[in-house]
Amino acid sequence: MKQMIKSGIYHDGEYYCGRCFDFDVFTQGTTLDEVVYNLKEAIQLHFEDDTEYQGDFVPGPSLNLTSVPMAIIMASVGGSNHGSIAI
Repeated sequence: MKQMIKSGIYHDGEYYCGRCFDFDVFTQGTTLDEVVYNLKEAIQLHFEDDTEYQGDFVPGPSLNLTSVPMAIIMASVGGSNHGSIAI
Protein backbone atom coordinates (compact mmCIF):
# COMPACT_ATOMS: atom_id res chain seq x y z
CA MET A 1 0.00 0.00 0.00
CA LYS A 2 1.23 3.47 -0.87
CA GLN A 3 1.97 5.92 1.92
CA MET A 4 2.33 9.03 -0.26
CA ILE A 5 0.28 10.70 -2.96
CA LYS A 6 2.62 12.27 -5.55
CA SER A 7 1.63 15.70 -6.81
CA GLY A 8 3.23 18.58 -8.66
CA ILE A 9 2.72 22.32 -8.39
CA TYR A 10 3.70 24.84 -11.05
CA HIS A 11 2.88 28.42 -11.99
CA ASP A 12 1.33 28.86 -15.43
CA GLY A 13 1.90 32.61 -15.54
CA GLU A 14 -1.41 33.49 -13.94
CA TYR A 15 -2.26 30.77 -11.39
CA TYR A 16 -0.52 28.13 -9.32
CA CYS A 17 -1.65 24.73 -10.60
CA GLY A 18 -1.66 21.46 -8.69
CA ARG A 19 -1.78 18.07 -10.39
CA CYS A 20 -1.87 14.65 -8.78
CA PHE A 21 0.32 12.02 -10.46
CA ASP A 22 -1.33 8.97 -8.89
CA PHE A 23 -4.82 9.64 -10.25
CA ASP A 24 -6.69 12.28 -12.23
CA VAL A 25 -6.94 15.33 -9.93
CA PHE A 26 -6.16 18.92 -10.96
CA THR A 27 -6.80 22.25 -9.24
CA GLN A 28 -5.44 25.79 -9.14
CA GLY A 29 -5.17 28.80 -6.86
CA THR A 30 -3.88 32.36 -6.80
CA THR A 31 -1.31 31.58 -4.05
CA LEU A 32 0.76 28.54 -3.09
CA ASP A 33 -1.20 28.17 0.14
CA GLU A 34 -4.47 28.25 -1.78
CA VAL A 35 -3.41 25.64 -4.35
CA VAL A 36 -2.12 23.30 -1.59
CA TYR A 37 -5.42 23.67 0.28
CA ASN A 38 -7.40 23.12 -2.94
CA LEU A 39 -5.30 20.08 -3.87
CA LYS A 40 -5.82 18.46 -0.47
CA GLU A 41 -9.56 19.11 -0.72
CA ALA A 42 -9.74 17.78 -4.29
CA ILE A 43 -7.92 14.58 -3.29
CA GLN A 44 -10.26 14.04 -0.33
CA LEU A 45 -13.28 14.53 -2.61
CA HIS A 46 -11.76 12.15 -5.16
CA PHE A 47 -11.45 9.46 -2.50
CA GLU A 48 -15.07 10.03 -1.44
CA ASP A 49 -16.33 9.81 -5.03
CA ASP A 50 -14.09 7.01 -6.32
CA THR A 51 -13.46 4.38 -3.66
CA GLU A 52 -11.46 2.24 -6.12
CA TYR A 53 -8.24 4.12 -5.21
CA GLN A 54 -8.73 4.01 -1.43
CA GLY A 55 -7.44 0.44 -1.26
CA ASP A 56 -4.14 1.50 -2.87
CA PHE A 57 -3.25 3.88 -0.01
CA VAL A 58 -2.84 3.63 3.75
CA PRO A 59 -5.37 5.68 5.77
CA GLY A 60 -4.23 9.32 5.96
CA PRO A 61 -1.45 9.20 3.34
CA SER A 62 1.03 12.07 3.02
CA LEU A 63 0.87 14.43 0.06
CA ASN A 64 4.27 14.63 -1.66
CA LEU A 65 4.56 18.00 -3.40
CA THR A 66 7.09 18.69 -6.14
CA SER A 67 7.65 22.08 -7.68
CA VAL A 68 8.66 21.71 -11.32
CA PRO A 69 8.43 23.72 -14.56
CA MET A 70 5.16 23.22 -16.44
CA ALA A 71 6.90 21.60 -19.45
CA ILE A 72 8.33 18.87 -17.23
CA ILE A 73 5.09 18.24 -15.36
CA MET A 74 3.25 17.70 -18.63
CA ALA A 75 5.93 15.35 -19.99
CA SER A 76 6.54 13.04 -17.04
CA VAL A 77 5.58 12.20 -13.51
CA GLY A 78 9.15 12.27 -12.18
CA GLY A 79 10.77 15.00 -10.14
CA SER A 80 12.55 15.64 -6.92
CA ASN A 81 10.84 15.63 -3.55
CA HIS A 82 10.41 19.15 -2.18
CA GLY A 83 8.30 18.25 0.81
CA SER A 84 5.32 16.33 2.01
CA ILE A 85 2.30 17.24 4.09
CA ALA A 86 -0.34 15.12 5.74
CA ILE A 87 -3.85 15.15 4.29
